[in-house]
Amino acid sequence: MPRSQGAQVSVPLRQLNTPSPGVRTSSNGQQKIRWSAPWHGICRCFSTSWTGVIRCWKQARDSIQKQGGGDVTCPQAETVMLSLLNLLIFFVIAIFAIKYPTVKVKRVVVAINAALASVLGFVFIYDVATATKNARIVKRTLVNTVLTVILTIVILTALYSQLWHRGLNDIVIRLETDNVRSPRFPAVAFFQRQYSTQASIQPGDLKCSSGPRNDHAVQCSSLTIPQALGTVSCDCGDSWVSLESLKRGESTVIWLAKNTTYYPMVPSPSTVSKGAGHFLEIQVFFTYNTTEAFQNSSTVTAPGVWMAIYDPSFSLAQMMADGQLYTAQIDANGHTVVNVGLKYYTYLNRTSNYKYDVTVSTRQNLDLTCDVAKEGWSLCHLTVEMQFTSFLRTIVREERKQEWTVKSGGGRWSLFRLGPVHELDNFGYGMDMIVSRAVFGVEVLFEVKGTSG
Repeated sequence: MPRSQGAQVSVPLRQLNTPSPGVRTSSNGQQKIRWSAPWHGICRCFSTSWTGVIRCWKQARDSIQKQGGGDVTCPQAETVMLSLLNLLIFFVIAIFAIKYPTVKVKRVVVAINAALASVLGFVFIYDVATATKNARIVKRTLVNTVLTVILTIVILTALYSQLWHRGLNDIVIRLETDNVRSPRFPAVAFFQRQYSTQASIQPGDLKCSSGPRNDHAVQCSSLTIPQALGTVSCDCGDSWVSLESLKRGESTVIWLAKNTTYYPMVPSPSTVSKGAGHFLEIQVFFTYNTTEAFQNSSTVTAPGVWMAIYDPSFSLAQMMADGQLYTAQIDANGHTVVNVGLKYYTYLNRTSNYKYDVTVSTRQNLDLTCDVAKEGWSLCHLTVEMQFTSFLRTIVREERKQEWTVKSGGGRWSLFRLGPVHELDNFGYGMDMIVSRAVFGVEVLFEVKGTSG
């Protein structure tokens, strides 16, 4: 580091060999740093009053003057204290920048840090410029401390502004897999008809069974998961929406631009799968009018019905609003098999949920017994059998491209170091910018996430 020119200070040889304040000499003649009493008391001298803060400032200044060899050093103790205060403010602001990586916060952070670096730089330059006139001794330890603080604020602010802020806002998707034991069956809903070519659902007798149908099976909702796994089958008919709820109009939603009634079946947490081949069987009864269909559409098609599959932990309206709803129009007059794959989505700013991989296949019935345009009609029923083909779950995880992490470790290479300085000309305390190897410490890492999928 450059030293002041044009001023010479005579120091007796005996004084050069005398340990500086805060330095002790061991039995083998090696000098070692020890923490002086004022440094021990800095953290304890703060109080709620301004008097305590001023007292703390003076104690820290006196300690720096002792380590530097007096009050005739360049930079002065006040300049060093100002640099450490700026560093503290910088760290506090950095916490807000990490916690709230928004554009407004970025502008405020850059403006404040620029002001801190500018003020400290001006004071430091003025201090060095007046060192020759006042015959002050340049202390390399103190110079390195101030310069390191300035460079820390400038370099890290520039990296944050140009690189890290963008990385904190970019989102990447990470794919993971795991195995789920006894997953809960998804919720299923059927929409009441809007057009004459669709089935007219009769809500009076909706059925559901986990496993082979048994009219005397226990209700699935009354079992625990181990009990449900130990039974051959259980009845989940009580998972359908109640008629009272339908009368109150609670199961309505805007579907295909119309206010539509839907019939949800939300299985209980104990309505779980035992594996591939274990089906959740659903039956929905309906009627159809071929004459009305022909008059309105000039053709007679098989009756259709809209089916929705979604996470049972959420309502259909919420899943529809979030775009997490699987929907398909299937042939109501048939036998439909639904194969479900587990896919779990985790998000940064909203609750995690399942969005299932669904494949549907239908075998159509040969007759239509529920045509109300003909005499002797009876209710038709739609049968849906649902199974999990595998318990392997895909996890789609939404993450920031970059994030801050704090880790503790030893033997790390560091650029900025704060603590006792042995390698420099003057023993003392300060910051340095030389590359050094720390024995143990806490490091703040800027971790870069990779993309998958």
